[in-house]
Amino acid sequence: MPAREGSGRGPAGVAGASTGVDMGVRLVCEREGDSMLRRGTAALRVLTVTPNPAIDKTYWLERVRPGETLRVKRVTARAGGKGLNVLRVLTALGVPAEATGMIGGHAGAWIRTALEVEGLANDFLQIEGESRATVTLVETDGRVTELLEPGPLVRAREADAFLRHLERLAERVTFVTMSGSLPPGLDPSHYADMVRMVQASGARACVDTSGAALSAAVPARPFLVKINHHELRQWLQTQREPMSDPAVEPVSRWVIDGARSLVEAGAEVAVVTCGDQGSFLSTRTDVWYARPLVLVPKHEDGINPVGSGDAFFAGLLAGWHRFGDWLGALRVATAAGASNAEHPVAGTVDPSDVWRRSAEVVVNHVVHL
Repeated sequence: MPAREGSGRGPAGVAGASTGVDMGVRLVCEREGDSMLRRGTAALRVLTVTPNPAIDKTYWLERVRPGETLRVKRVTARAGGKGLNVLRVLTALGVPAEATGMIGGHAGAWIRTALEVEGLANDFLQIEGESRATVTLVETDGRVTELLEPGPLVRAREADAFLRHLERLAERVTFVTMSGSLPPGLDPSHYADMVRMVQASGARACVDTSGAALSAAVPARPFLVKINHHELRQWLQTQREPMSDPAVEPVSRWVIDGARSLVEAGAEVAVVTCGDQGSFLSTRTDVWYARPLVLVPKHEDGINPVGSGDAFFAGLLAGWHRFGDWLGALRVATAAGASNAEHPVAGTVDPSDVWRRSAEVVVNHVVHL
């Protein structure tokens, strides 16, 4: 299969090192002057939207035994939600950013205070309901059990108030990210409402969600959709798009076609992450593939991929902020996702490591055979 590898050094420190993925496509060298790559801006501020934030509590214990009293060894708690992980990584990478969403009750007050203690800017809308909590049980053998509360019931007037709140905040930023699930009371169409509101304000709406919310958001024409390949497959099934058998067809083939389908359905740019098989970015005219980095765990528990998608999302915008192109964006995103996986807590990266390793990421232009 003919290919000219992109610049940079691969996972093994060799330019263009193979990932073991049967691409089923032709890779062409990156083009620094390509018009698709030169659409960034040096001036950027990001608003991250978390519709359903939570107090994330993690319990470390020896073993979960149903029906028994369990003694917890260690407990941690932090303000949680996909958009808050995006905020943490953006802030760590030096990108001006703030968080918004809907919070209420004692839990909401705790979330606000916890973010302020972390030094993270936020401007939430206060609602009547009580914000949720999530509990993660981590056993000694590494098995993880999650308990997820549904969140507060959001009334129609509160949903309308949040859209007005979002419109005001969006007017002073370049990008608005929208991540995660919706709380009870909000129809999936709320994602479409948010996208249209943001785009009309002059900012660029960037979406990372799944299921019915994703299906509602894409036709509203967001600037960017970032999902993983599992979420892409689910979306394709709802669209009745033809799909190959993943056991037979290389992951790249149907992921590329799926990313293009997202663009045809309304997104200006679609990015699909495939874990340790890299990521794909599609516009209306080009597809690009970023090879993954080899992970080096920095803690005794090994690799922890939780939150790596959020770190990747943040890295896309941080890379755009620094380099002003999708090539740099994919490189930084890949490095940020890898750095998160090497740390025990979601939404944590080593900024110097991200910037250094981003130069090692190989990005290739993809052409179908």
